[in-house]
Amino acid sequence: MNSARVAIVMWTCGAALASANSLPKVVAPLSQKEWAPMGMVTALHAVSNKRAGLELRLIEADGSRSVALDPVALFVVATDQDTTDRSQHIWRLPRTVARVRKVWSTVCGMDIAVDVDKPGSSPGAVRQRPLTLKTCFLDAKGQLESNLQISEEAPVETGQHK
Repeated sequence: MNSARVAIVMWTCGAALASANSLPKVVAPLSQKEWAPMGMVTALHAVSNKRAGLELRLIEADGSRSVALDPVALFVVATDQDTTDRSQHIWRLPRTVARVRKVWSTVCGMDIAVDVDKPGSSPGAVRQRPLTLKTCFLDAKGQLESNLQISEEAPVETGQHK
């Protein structure tokens, strides 16, 4: 699933909500071509960045073709809440994950607490380890930047000895 498909799906959903006053009495099923991108979406997380006036969403999508390590693809959507000059950016993160634990807004973007798969010592054994994905897409003035910067941060282990 690419960013353009996600944008089309979101635009279609917005257009459908805008025309809710003239609802049809009968609704036909969507064709395979129309619903295929939506079928890949597995979860949605939303937070606000009040300082920048942005609505931030993290879309989880099935990014695997089969059972695989880290099968969840992540898309970050930042939408300006200003109704006069609404702008939106969508980025697909270059990191897939096993699952998303928590999402929160930061000064420069959004942080995402995830679990990633870590192959075990024996064949087929998989363990998970926590990781924080730090995304930045706001400049010092809180304006949307074209590109998203991403880094990974492992949690600090406290007082554990092996």
